[in-house]
Amino acid sequence: MITPNEIEQVLKSVLPLEQQDQAKVLAYLLEEVLNKQEISDTNKIKIRSDTQVQSALQSLSGKNIRLKEAILSFGAGSQMGEVTIGNIAMGNIYNINLPLSPNSANVVSKTSIPLSSRGSLAGSEKLEPLWIEAINAFEENNLRKAELLFAQISKINPNYRNVQHYISDAQKADMFLAFYRGLCDKEDNQWREVKQGIGMLEHWHPGYPDTQGLRDWINLQEAREARYKVALRLYEDAKYDEVIVEIEGLVKEFPEYHEAIQLLQGARDNKLEQEYREYIRSLKTWQKEAREEQIEEDKKREI
Repeated sequence: MITPNEIEQVLKSVLPLEQQDQAKVLAYLLEEVLNKQEISDTNKIKIRSDTQVQSALQSLSGKNIRLKEAILSFGAGSQMGEVTIGNIAMGNIYNINLPLSPNSANVVSKTSIPLSSRGSLAGSEKLEPLWIEAINAFEENNLRKAELLFAQISKINPNYRNVQHYISDAQKADMFLAFYRGLCDKEDNQWREVKQGIGMLEHWHPGYPDTQGLRDWINLQEAREARYKVALRLYEDAKYDEVIVEIEGLVKEFPEYHEAIQLLQGARDNKLEQEYREYIRSLKTWQKEAREEQIEEDKKREI
C-alpha cells in the first residue's frame, strides 16, 4: 500500500518551492485515489474550493512521478477522480485525471482557503455530512446557511478540518455580498456612487464576481453622460437642431433620463423661439424692402 508520507516526499521533489506546503494536502488526496481507485465528494470539494490546491495540481499536469511501487502519471481528463491502472515491470502505473472545476464565478473559487492544517477529525462520521452540506451552501453563495452550519460544526469540534477558516471566509463573503447587493439597488443617477463602491469592493476583494454586470452598467452610464455633455455644449452654442437630434437618440435609449428630457424640451422651445425671431426679422426686412419699393414707385409717378 502506498502511504501519504511516501507520496508527500516525492511531491516535494517536483513541486515549486512556493507550493511545498501543498504537498501534504495532495498526498492525502492521492492516497485515497490510489488505494481506493476513487475520490470522495469531500476531496472533490477540496479540489474545487481551494485555489492553492488547484495551482499545485496545475504544476503537476503532464508529469510522471516515480514511487517505490508505482508511477503517478498526471493528465487532464474529463471525469473527476478518474483512475486507470496498467501493469509495468516494477509495479503499477496510475493515470490520474483530476481536472479543476469550471465554476469560477462563485465566491469560493475567489477565496484562498488553506487546507494544509487538517485539524482533528474526531467525530468525523457525525460531522462529515454537515461539512459537505456547509461546503455546498458556501459554493452556492447561500452564505448565511453555510455560516450556521460551520458554526454548528465548530461547536462540536472547533478543530475539525479548517472550519475556522471557512467561518471567517463565510462572514467576509456575506459582508461582500450584502455590500454588492446594496450597489445593485442604486438608481441610475447614483452611478457615481456605484462606481466608487465597485472600486472599494475591488480593493477589498480583487476579482470579486460581478454577477449583475455593474461594471458594464457603469461604463454605459459614463458613455450616456459623455453624450449628454456633448449635447449640452451644442445647446450652449445655440445649435438646437443638433441638440435635438443627439438628445432624441439618447432619450430613446434612456427613457428615464430626466436631465436629457429637460434639455430636449429646452432645445425644442428655444428652436421655436429662434424660428419665430428669424420670422420676425425676415418680416421686418420684407416690410422695409416693400416700403423702399413703394417710395421708388411714388417717385417715378411724380416725375
